[in-house]
Amino acid sequence: MGSYYNTLMNYFLITLITVAGMLLFAIPGFLLVRCKAIKPDAIKAFSKVLMIVCQPALTIYSFQKVARSAENSIRICESFLVAALFMIVISAIMLLILRKKLDQVYYRVASVCASFGNVAFLGIPIIEAALPDFPEGAMVCAVFVTVMNILGWSLGSFVITRDKRYVSASKILLNPATLGFAVALILYFCDFRFTSIPYIGETVNNIFVILARMSTALCMMILGMRLATVKPRGLFLNYKNYIVVFVKQIAAPFLLFGILYLIPIDKSLKTTLVILSAAPIAQVVQNFTEMIGEGEEEAADLVLLGTILSLGTIPLVTLVL
Repeated sequence: MGSYYNTLMNYFLITLITVAGMLLFAIPGFLLVRCKAIKPDAIKAFSKVLMIVCQPALTIYSFQKVARSAENSIRICESFLVAALFMIVISAIMLLILRKKLDQVYYRVASVCASFGNVAFLGIPIIEAALPDFPEGAMVCAVFVTVMNILGWSLGSFVITRDKRYVSASKILLNPATLGFAVALILYFCDFRFTSIPYIGETVNNIFVILARMSTALCMMILGMRLATVKPRGLFLNYKNYIVVFVKQIAAPFLLFGILYLIPIDKSLKTTLVILSAAPIAQVVQNFTEMIGEGEEEAADLVLLGTILSLGTIPLVTLVL
């Protein structure tokens, strides 16, 4: 019993310290916008660097950490299925509950926010800190991200706009996250490591490591920039925002934990999946609304509040592991 309690407290403290440390990166972004060193219009450019450059590099980096094996291949399939079912089920529940209010863009955005989490830029650092002996955890994060992008360019885009024009096979298959995942899978199944390249292998590997590790800092700085542009009243005093965050970051992870408890899969994989399900509302939802041109303010408020509150919600969820 004492060992189990110590493990829980380790998860709690590690995730608390890790999330707190990542949130500190938001301070420079906030100050840069408030001091007018960066104009708010430039935030979208920083987001493009994050999505087009850092995210694919983060996925490839995650797969470079693991060796090809039958066990890892099974983990990839299990993670893909769990992630897809989890996001679809949560979205379906939200759409069912809010079906009479979906003519308002807030509730459509809320339905997407409740199922999409920041499993890449926040999830990977947390998993690496909480489960240092499970390098496959980063790989599972990359699978989650890919599923989220596939569903984002299909289910998510349709829910927000209710227009099929924004859903296309090209956007689903040719976005940076999916392409990065495809490259990572090819390298994984070929059991190819950048370090095996003669003379320049270490340099190439270090490029991906640096791009991957800078993604969390850049994500948090963008969060700080956006925080500097919103009205605190709309962000913190809208009770509906707290309900959405509760569903995404508390209720949904506990639901997944209950389901996975009954399924005979690897304990480290279960722990990884539950922690990832508790990741704060994904910044990619904000990017989707900006590209679509609908629901930007609503998404910004939900993403910001969810990330700020993750300082408490993620450590809380680890107490059930």
